[in-house]
Amino acid sequence: MDEHIRILLIEDSIGFGRLIRELLVESAFDSDLQVASSMKEGLEVLVDGNFETIISFKIVKKLIMFINILS
Repeated sequence: MDEHIRILLIEDSIGFGRLIRELLVESAFDSDLQVASSMKEGLEVLVDGNFETIISFKIVKKLIMFINILS
C-alpha cells in the first residue's frame, strides 16, 4: 500500500489507544494515528484535521446493540 492514511481513533482507554498504535506500527500501513480521549475532543480534532479513517468503538458498539434490538 503506497497511500499514507491519517486515522483518528476516538477512545477513552489509554491502553487500548497504545495497543492500536503498536499494531499500526507493526503493520505495513503507512499511517499516522491521532487519538482523542472523548467524543468532544474527537469532534474538535476532526474539524481541524483531514482524516481518511475515523474509528470509535463506542459508536460501533452502540450500532451493534441497535441492530440487535431491531432483529
